[in-house]
Amino acid sequence: MHRRVNILLYLNREWEDTWGGELELWNKDRTKCVKRVKPVFNRAVIFNITDTAYHGFPQPLKCPEYKKRFSLATYYYTPDRPEEEKSPAHSSLFFKT
Repeated sequence: MHRRVNILLYLNREWEDTWGGELELWNKDRTKCVKRVKPVFNRAVIFNITDTAYHGFPQPLKCPEYKKRFSLATYYYTPDRPEEEKSPAHSSLFFKT
């Protein structure tokens, strides 16, 4: 099975910008963050997944100990994908930014 789409729903009430936790979407060669999404309550982010759909939140959270960053993640899978998107099987890849 091939993961094709990510859906993230943020569940953070009263989240402050200074706490960070923004989802970052990066370009294919990982040289530039092209979009940052604040993890505010009831915001959904939907994006395609390929081997070059680099995303994450690389900076440590700066929220108080009693606060957590909550999200619900759902994935859409298909039995196959276009040949030009295929690569050898692998697990998650982690890169320093």
